[in-house]
Amino acid sequence: MPKVYITAREIAEIDPYLPVTCFPAGITEDNCDVFLMGGSPLDIVIEECDSIDIKILVRYRSRRHRIPVVMGPRLDRCRAIRPRATAPHFQRDMDIEEVLSTPRSSWQRAYVEWVIGSIRRECLDHLIVFNEASLRRALRSYFGYYHKSRTHLWLGKDSPEPRPIQPVEMGRVVAVTQVGGLHHRYERRAA
Repeated sequence: MPKVYITAREIAEIDPYLPVTCFPAGITEDNCDVFLMGGSPLDIVIEECDSIDIKILVRYRSRRHRIPVVMGPRLDRCRAIRPRATAPHFQRDMDIEEVLSTPRSSWQRAYVEWVIGSIRRECLDHLIVFNEASLRRALRSYFGYYHKSRTHLWLGKDSPEPRPIQPVEMGRVVAVTQVGGLHHRYERRAA
């Protein structure tokens, strides 16, 4: 099975509501702009291409569309890129700014640490995980709750998938358990 489908499946297991478009033939000069701008433009590109030529193509096209790119590993340590990366014009022409973060410095990776902290505080700290399958089930349930029910201050106390305000006439308020009873969603239901 091609890597693209395996990766799409892993993304769906983490967040089933995230739309994923696969390019089974890979990224080429012909479809690179569709990859970056198709439907709606990407917010960020996390580049993990195998081919050095495609790495460079994605970087140039992303720059043209003003999409930030996160690349790894460090250019001077990658055997495939090293001959080109050591040329003085390579990083300048590619408009690459290397940002290193020190180990155990969570303030340098604030958003990642914030998400991991939320998952820990609201889900994993309250569970006993027996194996990978039980962890995946718990996380899938938590992500469903996170996107459909959990309110977020930065969204005006709404969830990422907004729900309509329920008028009093719809009935009394009932608690719907989620994430195995760790969290609840409150709805109005007719008696």
